[in-house]
Order: sequence, then structure tokens, then C-alpha cells
Amino acid sequence: MASLTQLCLNDCALLFIPSDDFRANFITSVYVYAASPHQRPADVQQRYNAVQATVSELLLKLATQHTRKPFPQHVFPLILEGEGYKLHIVLKGWEYGQTIELAWGGQTLVPTEEKWSVLFEVCD
Repeated sequence: MASLTQLCLNDCALLFIPSDDFRANFITSVYVYAASPHQRPADVQQRYNAVQATVSELLLKLATQHTRKPFPQHVFPLILEGEGYKLHIVLKGWEYGQTIELAWGGQTLVPTEEKWSVLFEVCD
């Protein structure tokens, strides 16, 4: 299944998370960034581009599941390993989200209490 959302490296995105039982629809913030000091930024970007769809789909699924049924606190920080990369995932309080009002059509979107901070690390 192809992801409709492509999360860009070193960028923040708002993810729409539909309800699974017609209660409310949610919105959350996801920031994917790179910190590979021993590698050229162009090489890191190239590696991310190769796995962008996979990473985007994975993060969307994790955020959706966590919003619908939160993972236990001990799960985070979470490190996931892919082919040639690692994702370091941390949840942080999303104070700004509590100050915004967004809607999708006529339905109000409920901001999540946490935002997602994801470090993309290239592994040799």
C-alpha cells in the first residue's frame, strides 16, 4: 500500500488521523530530522529519499495506532532499524497543538497531546 503522505527530511508535517469509530478526527505533528555528523548532508538526503515512502508509511501507522490506543510509556524512546538507517523516535508534549483550531470539512480536528520527533540516522 502506497503512503499518500511523504514526510520530508528536516521538515515538520501535520498528520491527519481519522477516527476508527466516528468519535473524533485527530491531528498530530511529526518532525523528521537528520543528524549524521560524519556524513555529507547530500548523502544523508539521498539515503532518506530511497526509504522516504517506507519511513513515512511506518510513522503514519505508528502515530495512528498510538492516537487510537496509546502505547505504554516504556515503549518510548523507540529505536527502529531499517536497511542502512535507524529511526530514533521520541514523543514530546505538543503545547502549540493545544492552541490551534483546525477542521476538516465541517469536523473539528482534535490535536494530540504529543508530537513526534524522529531522528533519521544513516548507518554504515
